Amino acid sequence: MDSTTAQGDKYYGYAGNTENAGAILSIPLGHGYAWNETASTDYTTFGGWMQDTFFVAQINRSGVASEHGRPIGVTEDVAVFGNRTGSSPTAASLKTTLSRRAHWTGAMVGVDKSIASNSPRYGRGIVGRSSLILNEISNPSSPLTVRLFDMIDTVEGKSYSDIVWDDVAINNDGDFRVEDGSSKVVLWGTFYGADHREAGGVFDKNSIVGSFGATRDPALQDATD
Repeated sequence: MDSTTAQGDKYYGYAGNTENAGAILSIPLGHGYAWNETASTDYTTFGGWMQDTFFVAQINRSGVASEHGRPIGVTEDVAVFGNRTGSSPTAASLKTTLSRRAHWTGAMVGVDKSIASNSPRYGRGIVGRSSLILNEISNPSSPLTVRLFDMIDTVEGKSYSDIVWDDVAINNDGDFRVEDGSSKVVLWGTFYGADHREAGGVFDKNSIVGSFGATRDPALQDATD
């Protein structure tokens, strides 16, 4: 859609552009852009649907002179929601007794918040992949490894370094979280759907703020690497 109002403001947007990403049905959800002679705003929404989970990153950029220009300011809303499982994974809930590991794979969406270095990528959307590994299914206190990788900005396709959290504890409700040295929550997530078949969360790490979702992959649950 491309239209111009009587006041001369121009609006551009698209929706329904999709790409396959494993269990993710739609990424991105849509993009919109609006500007006039005295002020400009760029707003973008990326997200993914799964069977029991939806995760999203809404990016609002102000003071942009062109569609992909560097903004003066950026605000964002990131979220994940769905049908929470409400318990920690077990061999019984995962319907396995032989596998040493359980593996969830999916996608992530986010925004570059690296304003301190005057990065030209400040405010750009980011898409990538997500992975969660539970190393010992038979151990109720087994920690989780959460990894965000293959991340690129949506303007030039430039890559970002992986973000990895090791030894992430899961509580009895199936929630997991990580705090930094100042008690700021940099990762929060939980499991969704029957038999812990999905997982999702939000994060704030390495100047990237976003959300992620993943679906358990039985083909990978016996992997040892």
